[in-house]
Amino acid sequence: TTAPEVTLRAAASFPVGAAINPSLLTGKLIYRQTLEREFSSITTENHLKMAQVHPEKDRYDWSGGNTIVNFANQTNKRMHGHALVWHQSVPNWVTQFKGDSLAWEALVRDHIQTVVKQYKGKIAAWDVVNEAFLDDGTLRPSIWTQHLGPDYVARCFQYARQADPAVKLFYNEYGQEYSAKKLATMLAMVADFKKRGIP
Repeated sequence: TTAPEVTLRAAASFPVGAAINPSLLTGKLIYRQTLEREFSSITTENHLKMAQVHPEKDRYDWSGGNTIVNFANQTNKRMHGHALVWHQSVPNWVTQFKGDSLAWEALVRDHIQTVVKQYKGKIAAWDVVNEAFLDDGTLRPSIWTQHLGPDYVARCFQYARQADPAVKLFYNEYGQEYSAKKLATMLAMVADFKKRGIP
């Protein structure tokens, strides 16, 4: 007799995830079957990033996010949302936005809270802010830093928590395994947030 097939999710003692694309999910059967069989956690690849989900000031596009979230819920997989605020996924209406600091604050708050509330109870965790630091540990001089100031990351976490008191909130980054300065900055941010009661 042959041994039963061991899947990734069965072999791992922790959630094993994949960042997925809704068009592949609906258009390629082997893609969908592999996701169903091997993974216990699902992450949105691009379709809940701002440029895709909020392409115009007064219009949200939930189609891609809904496809992924519905698949995760139907197949009993943990759903992780990625990412509410990122400097590389900014729609044209935001790059062209004219407003004072209060208007920018309202823009980011309303975006975060609208998206989080849309999937409240369906998404277990969110990457709230993505890649805010450079390798040298300094704050990235992004459109968000420019218009919201250096403490914008903390406020983004507060806005997300207000929208969903139960969802887990993450800061997402890369490079901390090779940049000691970036790692130190991230750890200092976490310590500061804990001290200040930032969720």
